[in-house]
Amino acid sequence: MTPVPAETLTDIQRSITARVGEMVRIRSRTGRGQLVVYEGVLDCTYPSIFTVLVPAPGSGQRRLAFSYNDVLMAAVELQPLRELTPQHP
Repeated sequence: MTPVPAETLTDIQRSITARVGEMVRIRSRTGRGQLVVYEGVLDCTYPSIFTVLVPAPGSGQRRLAFSYNDVLMAAVELQPLRELTPQHP
């Protein structure tokens, strides 16, 4: 899995902003070697964070927020899923 190629926070923010609306896979390291994987639609970008809509148990969707700094420090990896199509309500 290849993370978004970027070297600075500004580069990371630009790369992620260019993918808004696309399906992505997020790999997040949560401590003690645990890894959580989410797949969803890249929803919005803000000055310090970006949000991803993921399916929620039951009905609807859940919005998760991640920081660009976590991507820079490799605690979060972002991978586009071009083979899937976003499903918007």
